[in-house]
Amino acid sequence: MDGLALVFGRPRTAERIGPHVTCREANLIAYVLVASRHRDAAVVWLDEHAASDTEDDLHGGAGFDAARYITRGG
Repeated sequence: MDGLALVFGRPRTAERIGPHVTCREANLIAYVLVASRHRDAAVVWLDEHAASDTEDDLHGGAGFDAARYITRGG
C-alpha cells in the first residue's frame, strides 16, 4: 500500500491521471488510501481529481475541501 500511496499521492501523477477517472473511481482510490493510513496521499489524489470537475460533478465547486470530504466519508 505504501507504493500505491507514493504513486497516487504524487501531485504530478494525480494531476495527469485524476481527471481521467470518474468521481466514484476517484473516491474508491481515496478510501483505499485512507484505510491504509495514507490520508495525505488521498487528499492530494482527490484535490487533483477535483481540479477538473465542474459544478455538476461530485467534487466540483470552488468550496471543495478534499481533507474534510475524505474524513467525512463523502
